[in-house]
Amino acid sequence: MNFVGIDVSKDKFDTHIRPADDSRTFSYDEAGLSKLAELMQQVPPQVIVIEATGGYERRLVAVLFTLNLPVAVINPERVRHFAKATGYIAKTDSLDAAVLSLFVQTLQPQPRPLPDAFSEELRDLLARRRQILK
Repeated sequence: MNFVGIDVSKDKFDTHIRPADDSRTFSYDEAGLSKLAELMQQVPPQVIVIEATGGYERRLVAVLFTLNLPVAVINPERVRHFAKATGYIAKTDSLDAAVLSLFVQTLQPQPRPLPDAFSEELRDLLARRRQILK
């Protein structure tokens, strides 16, 4: 069984696959997404974990769902607590991807279905409302 952690940022995303201990970095564009799709076909994952990053993850998650891959989007605070508990204190993109793959291998969160358009819009509106209230 392969467990994949993906750390997403604006311009790139880092992946880590367990148990192979395979780390890679991809550009966050069509070419990078295509390369990731090829990799996921070669190494079919049990579950892919991605942190919710305020929107950067959405495009990537949508692509993975269209490939019928099992994806779980996780609260970053939950992953941070896990990282501290397992002794990972440093914070780099490649290390975050490794922590995510360890998180998914250890806790095996359930993949979730892709939210519908209405749910996405409602979540965005609520997030904006919270920002305005602050």
